[in-house]
Amino acid sequence: MSPRDEAMPPAFLARVAEQFKALSDPVRLSVLNALFEGEKAVGHLADEVGSSIANVSKHLAVLYAAGWVRRTRDGTSMLYSLADDRTAALCELMCARVRERAAKEAEFAQPAGASAAARKSSVSRTAKPSRSR
Repeated sequence: MSPRDEAMPPAFLARVAEQFKALSDPVRLSVLNALFEGEKAVGHLADEVGSSIANVSKHLAVLYAAGWVRRTRDGTSMLYSLADDRTAALCELMCARVRERAAKEAEFAQPAGASAAARKSSVSRTAKPSRSR
């Protein structure tokens, strides 16, 4: 269902909101980012994101319940991976949006003319002197 195709009923919008809510924590986003490299155990993820195993397990449970990650048993260990390619695509889309907004905010944060002066200074430092004969 696309927002352009038809009106979205409140129950559907609530489900969409729950999906975004599952992604609303920086630790969960760090876990997803670590899983872009492939399947990993909870302990490895905890080391990689700099959090405790208990905390990462809690966040993985939220991501799993929302369908963002899948898990497979490997002996006594549980391995986690991204549920599908759409997870990576959504993260890439959102990161591009955040970068664009940050660039615009930085542009507006500079005093008027500073941006052009900075570019001119950068060009003059990297330009090779011309040798005329």
